[in-house]
Amino acid sequence: AKMRYTKKEARELRTAVLRMLLWLGDKLDAAKLALIMSVADLYYKPVSQEDEDIIRQLHAEGLQGGRKIMELMPAWKRWGYEEGLEKGLEQGMEQGIEKGMEKGLEKGMEKGMEKGLEQGIRTVARNLIAMGIDDAAIIKATGLSPDKIRSLRKLLEDDASGRPN
Repeated sequence: AKMRYTKKEARELRTAVLRMLLWLGDKLDAAKLALIMSVADLYYKPVSQEDEDIIRQLHAEGLQGGRKIMELMPAWKRWGYEEGLEKGLEQGMEQGIEKGMEKGLEKGMEKGMEKGLEQGIRTVARNLIAMGIDDAAIIKATGLSPDKIRSLRKLLEDDASGRPN
């Protein structure tokens, strides 16, 4: 791309470089192979699918060592890292949403039960007040404070007399 090759020429060049690296694979150490690959990557913008196709083509020609070359290629390392990061992020988000929903549901149920229980206790207290039961017995039966009982009694009296709350 940077040396103004056509797409076909660039692919042929990439194939030739990979063929040479496969041939030299046993003769050079990993650092030298990685250096050559990084220089080659500067002149040819690698595309993972194209490189996979080229490696398959070279395997069909009988050249071995494609896996080793892929591991040394900086672009392949980057693609692997990015793919791993993407998958990890997706899994993390899914797990986070799932955990958040579980916690939210749990908290919501807890709050709902508390509210329902409070409402039920107030209803029982109102009924006991309406029956004329004394405050001490209502406090003992419901666990409500004397102030809360007085407040409920006042609300019932206001409702009975038609006065606004």
